[in-house]
Amino acid sequence: MRNKVHPSKRAKPRAISLLPHQEKYASKRAFDAQLSFSKYVSVLIELDRQKNILAQALTAGLKTN
Repeated sequence: MRNKVHPSKRAKPRAISLLPHQEKYASKRAFDAQLSFSKYVSVLIELDRQKNILAQALTAGLKTN
């Protein structure tokens, strides 16, 4: 039997809504990188935490819809 995961380390499922072209692109990027979709999103979140890429993208005029 495996050990229980400490509550602070447990992943929490979240549903996200994506436009079809975004889902297709993200799924392909994750697949090409040999990552699960969840891991791909986690990597992007960590990149944003470390390098503040969201603020940079918004400042550069990234459209959010």
